[in-house]
Formats: sequence, structure tokens, C-alpha cells
Amino acid sequence: MVEQRRVLAPEVQPRVRISEMETPQDKLLCPKCSQNFTQKSSLSRHSKRCFQGLRGPSRQKACLNCSRAKLRCGFQRPCCARCQSRSLQCHYTSNNPSPALHGQDSVSLESTPQHHGSRRTHEENRASGNNLSSMSMSHSETIDSSPTSEPVDLQDISLDIPEERRRQLLGVPGTPNTDAVAKHTMHFILRNLKSWPRLMALHHTRHLPPMIHRLQLSGDMPMPLANCYTLVRMWADHNKSSAGLVQDTITREIQRLLVEYHTYDEMDLLAAGQSFLMLMIMLFFGFQAPATGVAVTDSTAAEIIVSVWAVKHKLATTGLFLDSELCNRQPEWKDWVLVSARRRTVLSLHHLEWAWSLLRGYPVLTCFELGPLPAPAPGYLWRETDEQSWRRQYRDWLDLWKDGSFKIAELFYINDDEPLSVRAEMWLAEADEFGVMLMAEVNAVPESAS
Repeated sequence: MVEQRRVLAPEVQPRVRISEMETPQDKLLCPKCSQNFTQKSSLSRHSKRCFQGLRGPSRQKACLNCSRAKLRCGFQRPCCARCQSRSLQCHYTSNNPSPALHGQDSVSLESTPQHHGSRRTHEENRASGNNLSSMSMSHSETIDSSPTSEPVDLQDISLDIPEERRRQLLGVPGTPNTDAVAKHTMHFILRNLKSWPRLMALHHTRHLPPMIHRLQLSGDMPMPLANCYTLVRMWADHNKSSAGLVQDTITREIQRLLVEYHTYDEMDLLAAGQSFLMLMIMLFFGFQAPATGVAVTDSTAAEIIVSVWAVKHKLATTGLFLDSELCNRQPEWKDWVLVSARRRTVLSLHHLEWAWSLLRGYPVLTCFELGPLPAPAPGYLWRETDEQSWRRQYRDWLDLWKDGSFKIAELFYINDDEPLSVRAEMWLAEADEFGVMLMAEVNAVPESAS
């Protein structure tokens, strides 16, 4: 078939009607530039620009450095976190910041310094060592709380350890933090974390720590968790003479998991992340020193924390969100359970690193990179074990959150001297102890962090 084109004089500016255009080979052809399209809506948008001699908007949202490296960009303006961590000049092809983060009851970071009595601004947090990771937010961005806004692209959230963080953990620690509020929060987090292995030892699978769901144990227990339960019982029963043996056994299991985790399927990988958490809690905080003489050294603990970042990254690649969550629709129960367990496991590993860093005098790392994700779900949804009952309760919960679920990022801008927003009060009213831990951590800014 011979394509026919209408030849237009450059000065002619006709009104384009899609119905009058020829569509050879089922394609839509721009009569001016001959570009092919498969959708009428795309051709219509293009034609309006083409006949006026206007360039189309660039679809590239990532900065040039991240685009060339083919790596995920956080879109922060004026400098994304990846460029900032590598001391690179950050440039964007578009002058408009990404509209990804906005919505009802959001708090603009530009207005944060104007809040009288506000604990700290974003820049003050950075200056004090409250280091931001790969998706920390810039002053021009706000918190996403609306399902009708342009969706945040969370498909490939990266939890690779930033090089600066690696240097901090493997370097020389500073002085342990002395800020009273930060220390109080640190001990609150640590005491909760230390209770989880004890819970496993006391009740086996009858009662579970708040990141392990009963659905994970509906068949055969995943091997990493089965081994973890054995070691938890050994740890709970150890005495002064057996402490060294138990510690060595835990260390060997950590080393084995670090070698094998990349071969696991999604269920075993989740179990491995949960096992790492329990083993590290016991190894770092579960042995008295110097009475036993077996307390793990800071350098050994730092090396383990750095290595486990790769496990967190691998776990994140299996999915930390569901499309249905972003669209405010009801997901499948099993899918929701597994993605919620992954998020809770990753957050728990962040809790551990945050508290250990503060205790040992290392700069703390707040989990800003997980800000766009949904905050931990209500305890009654997480603990529900009957699918039909969960479905009914989830529908009721969706009715309460018609404007979009509460996001982790919304916790970052809660100030002590200001009332909670309605959304924050609603979320806190339903939160379990895991959610309360998260709120406590992200709002405890250590005044003297280095």
C-alpha cells in the first residue's frame, strides 16, 4: 500500500481532526512530520505541539548521572541522594520537579523552618549526622498521601548500602550519644527488639514477633526460621560457661546465611531476613560482658550490618508494595501478608542498625528511603488469621482511608510542639507496638549525632 501524505505549507496552521487522518497499516500518522502512533490520544497530543513547532515534554525524570548509569534516581531537587552521596553535580533535563510527592494533609518541607519551635529542619538533620539514604526528600517536595496523584514509582526501591554509610560503619566510631531523648528512645527500641527472641523462646510459634506472620508457617517452616528457632532456644538456656559456644554457633549461622541467601526463593529469602534480625539481636545484645568475655566487638558487628544490607536489597527486589495499595483497592490476602512482612522485616533491620549505631557512637541512619511506602498496617489486620474476616476488616479500613493510606514519610514531620494531623491520629489509633516503635524512632532526632 502506498502511503499518501498531505503536503502543508509551513505557514499553514490547520485544526487537526483525527478522523480525517489516514491510518496505513493500522497506524496513525502525523500529517506534518510523518511520525507513527498507535493511540489516537497520543497522536492528538503530538499534533497540537507539532503544528505549533513546539517540542514535546521530556519523559526522562531521572537526573543525567542516574540515567547514564541506568540506576534508580530519587528525583530530589536540586541534587538527588545518589549524586549527593558521590559528590557529583546533579542535572535534570526538565526544570520541573517530579510531582510524585503531594497530597492531602501533607506538610511542605519549604514551610518546615517557619514552624515555630520545630525540632529540626531537613538541613539541620543532615548537618547533625542524621544521614539520609537514597530517597531522602528535598525542600521542594512534600509527602504523598493521595491515591489520585501521579503514582510514585516504587518498583525498584534500592536498599544498596550508600558508600558513605559503609565508610562510617567500617571506620572509627565516635562518642556514644548523650542526648536524653535520643537515649530514651534508643533503650525503648532496644528493649523491644530484645524481647522478640525471648518471645520465640517462650512461646515457639503460638505467639510471633511482629514481623513474622502465621501464614508463613502454614506449611513446613522455612529452613532459615527453623534453624533460628533452634538457636533461640539455645540462647535462652545458655549460662556463663556455654555463652561462648552459643555465640560461635550464632555467628556461624549468620555466615552460612550470607553465603546461601541469594539462592533462596521469595519465601525462604523473607525467612532469612527475619532470621538475620533475630540472630543479630542475640549476638549484639544477648550476652553479658565482660562477665562472659564473649561480647561481640564493634568492628565485627559493623561488618555484619554492612553485609546484611545486601540481604535487605535482595529482599526489596522481591517487592515492597502492591499496585492495589497505591490505587486504594483491596489486595489479595496472601499477597498483602507477604509484602507487609517484607516491609516490617526491612524496617526492623533499620531499627536494629539505628539503635546499635546510637549506642556505639556511630552516626545514625533514618529510613527516609522507605518514606513513600505505606506505614505499618493496623494491628488487627496484621494479626488476623482468617481470610474472610480479614477481607471484611480490610474493606472497612479502606472506607476510613479513602484519601490514601498513611505513608511512612508522614511520620518524619511530626513536631513535639504541634498537634498531630487527623491522618496521623487515625493511623496511631490503629497502630500496634510495631507502629509505635517506628513513630518513636523517626521522631527522635539525636542532638549530638556526629
